[in-house]
Amino acid sequence: MSSGGRPELEIGKLGSVAITVRGDRWQARGRTRTAGGELKRIAFTGVDEESARAGLAALARKLGLVVDEIREETTLGGLLDLWIKEKRRSGRILERSAKTYDRHILYLKAAGGALALQELRPGRVQELIDAIRDERSLAAAHKCSSILRGAFALAVRRNALTQTPMSVLEPLPPVKGPGTSLTVEQVGALRAAILRREARIRKEFGLHSPNLRLVVEVLLASGLRISEALALRHQDVDLEAGSINVFRTLVVAPGGVEIEERLKRTGQERIIDLPPFAVQALREARSNCETVQARLPDAPAIQSLAGTWCLPYNIRRGLRSLRGDEELKAALAVTGLTPADITPHLFRRTTASLLAQHDGRASAAQELLGHSNESTTKSSYISGPFRRVTAAAPTLEELLGGGRVAAND
Repeated sequence: MSSGGRPELEIGKLGSVAITVRGDRWQARGRTRTAGGELKRIAFTGVDEESARAGLAALARKLGLVVDEIREETTLGGLLDLWIKEKRRSGRILERSAKTYDRHILYLKAAGGALALQELRPGRVQELIDAIRDERSLAAAHKCSSILRGAFALAVRRNALTQTPMSVLEPLPPVKGPGTSLTVEQVGALRAAILRREARIRKEFGLHSPNLRLVVEVLLASGLRISEALALRHQDVDLEAGSINVFRTLVVAPGGVEIEERLKRTGQERIIDLPPFAVQALREARSNCETVQARLPDAPAIQSLAGTWCLPYNIRRGLRSLRGDEELKAALAVTGLTPADITPHLFRRTTASLLAQHDGRASAAQELLGHSNESTTKSSYISGPFRRVTAAAPTLEELLGGGRVAAND
């Protein structure tokens, strides 16, 4: 109640409205409460009484709107924009992760961005996710579901919804497990193909371009993401100790290259001891730095021919240039792969798989890749069986081996 005994106006609502006709124009006048709680007199002129009243009501709603407020009338597109804005403002995600969110938010907006929150009942949300699964992929549907869970949780926190519709949806089937990795023989075939590419470039253009080879060696030896390997500086590489300090990520932004001093997940920072073949690759990369500027501690460990940061795009383009190599095609075909399957992330899976298959356990691969949970390494990075069961063999031989029947008995 106000001090005079009348009910206090709600924010964004109108009190009594007075209508005045002036020639062929209609003016509506009234009072409203702004988002700050202030009583304010407002007016709106229209071509008739209906348009004047509607315009006055819209003006009152606008004055009562809190910045970034979420209501039942807020569209899904508007909610998603607020959610990603809050994620970026929190500083808890890398910009490249935010860009992945941006791409999937576009999928959601195309499927139902104009729908108001009050229209997004569980059945309707299920239809959105199913449409993205059918038109895009199962992986895209999983990512969009994750975004919707976060966005609807934000709406609940802002009192626009009482509960999230995601809690009663049918769960999506899991995304296919780890893809195929390379065998030791296929790694050898890849190395040979890269050397043939280098020789061809040297012959045709007179350029020495070892970066693809050097980066691939580092990726195979470390299990790093491409953005982590390319973010290494000279001061992050200890050639004498044969180790690298991993705690930075290279991001290609609209304004150029940015180096973020964090990894994809908190707690993944680590020092990795490298095998000699990778140390030799980094030693070669350093010897290629001929200027004083290129040898500064903050300079890239592996540089472009111009002495700048080597970009992920150029490495991927180099891998694509191997697709016509017939010997590589033949080696990959043994396990159903083609040169088109060779990506920087394939090397991460290859490193994890070869380690696990050699050791008979996933712990070394988990530690190298920086995963906090061994199940992530097993489910997403290690291809093929790797657990070796040895304890039973001596006992079974003792119990059953003495009574075996020879073929000629």
